[in-house]
Amino acid sequence: MFNLLNKIIPRHCLFCLQKILDNKDICEACFDAIAVNKSCCQRCASPIEQLDVRHNLLCGHCLSHQHDFDQVISPFLYSKEIRYLITSLKYQKKIHFAKVLAELFIQQVNNNSSFKLPQAIIPMPMHVKRLRDRGFNQALELSRYFSSYYALPLDYKSITRSRYTDLQAGLAASERQKNVANAFS
Repeated sequence: MFNLLNKIIPRHCLFCLQKILDNKDICEACFDAIAVNKSCCQRCASPIEQLDVRHNLLCGHCLSHQHDFDQVISPFLYSKEIRYLITSLKYQKKIHFAKVLAELFIQQVNNNSSFKLPQAIIPMPMHVKRLRDRGFNQALELSRYFSSYYALPLDYKSITRSRYTDLQAGLAASERQKNVANAFS
């Protein structure tokens, strides 16, 4: 059925717009061009130019600070391709890009031996005002794919957004932390 449908209505790569003969959204050449986060801290996923294997592959910040989390998984750098997918999902309401991003993530982390499945998938909640403006929560949309693929519970009720905050886009890391301080319950 797919082959017949693909001949009638051919798929095109989301980046280069060339025809794709298989059931993918991104051609192989464009997929290979996406910048992978290869050398990164094993706790916070920040890129590190030179990893020091003597310190369990942690960045200087993670070596000197305690975190409330075990591990961040960020398989790709925030390259123009990833930025396009994320901003199109969030601001142009291209909700089908959630599936594309989830599939890219899954494909990459399934090749990562340090990836450990969590107990549940918990998407970051949006404030009700922002949810009303946007019409959907992109984190929840992504989480639906992860929950389904990994057969994990999707918990979207344990954390709530208790305070409206400014948009995070354009803020430095320290400003982002201040912006969301005490915003969740």
